[in-house]
Amino acid sequence: MNKRISCYGQSETMQAAATSRTPESPVLQCLIFLGVFLVLMLVESAPPTLLTFPYMMAQMLREHVDLSSSAAVMAFSTSFTLPGWLVAVQLFSTGLATILALVFCTDIERRPLRSVGFTRRHGLRDYLVGAALGTAMLGFAVVVGVLTGALEYAGSSLRGNGLIFCVLLVGWMIQGMSEEVIFRGYLCNTLARRCNPHLAAFISAAAFALAHMANNGKTPLAIPNLILFGMFAAYFMYRFDSLWGVCALHSFWNFAQGNLFGIKVSGMSLDVTALRFVSKEGMELIHGGLFGLEGGIGITIVLLIGIGLLLYTGEQQPAKEKV
Repeated sequence: MNKRISCYGQSETMQAAATSRTPESPVLQCLIFLGVFLVLMLVESAPPTLLTFPYMMAQMLREHVDLSSSAAVMAFSTSFTLPGWLVAVQLFSTGLATILALVFCTDIERRPLRSVGFTRRHGLRDYLVGAALGTAMLGFAVVVGVLTGALEYAGSSLRGNGLIFCVLLVGWMIQGMSEEVIFRGYLCNTLARRCNPHLAAFISAAAFALAHMANNGKTPLAIPNLILFGMFAAYFMYRFDSLWGVCALHSFWNFAQGNLFGIKVSGMSLDVTALRFVSKEGMELIHGGLFGLEGGIGITIVLLIGIGLLLYTGEQQPAKEKV
């Protein structure tokens, strides 16, 4: 087992959290997190909902969707693609949750930003490494899809949308950081002070997966893969004792999937993409169907390999001698 991960309780992040005002009970910590999370989601979702709801209603009326039929409405919402500007509003709105989560940690729990995982040392380096790794991991899953025939390249489709493409990149940088601050920086690091770091990683990963339960197009592998992603993100944070890298990894993973390769991001379709890959029917086990690659086995393989490398490479914790 990697020493940095197994000894995360003695890390600089945990030392910085030593003076925080958090409950001793992990159960109470989780209940407080649930309340905070609900408030964060309410605030974060307000601006895009005010714009998305009337826009979708107008589109359904134009397409003559039977609003009295829940099946018809669900079918429309599953196949509906949000315009780039509306996706950008959703992504930038997640910054509100980031700010409020950090305010809660610093002002209510009296924790320094270092206890969330934001370090001044090697921040830019960690961010660039995370960005490259997130893009490469998602790219590997795309290669698996192409080689197995589950995905087929359908050309480029950017068509003069370079400006919104760049705006969406910034939006994903904000969105990826938001989820990592909430689930890894706040929840996982709070739990890691009081319980085993592996248990803290799993609980935060499970909470992360449950937060996506309402997404469209879920497959049998979608939730397990989201838990694996959460575990990988936590171990990545443990390994480097920094949140910067995993923020970038999450952001560029989503950006690569949705806007670089043109594949659905956890069930969300995007219309501004550099490349376009078409999913083949009958091969949902690999490409993840309507949920996107995160619902397929290619991502499962990538994440299992990533978790194994994080845990069992680098400086290892000496095994205890048998008496």
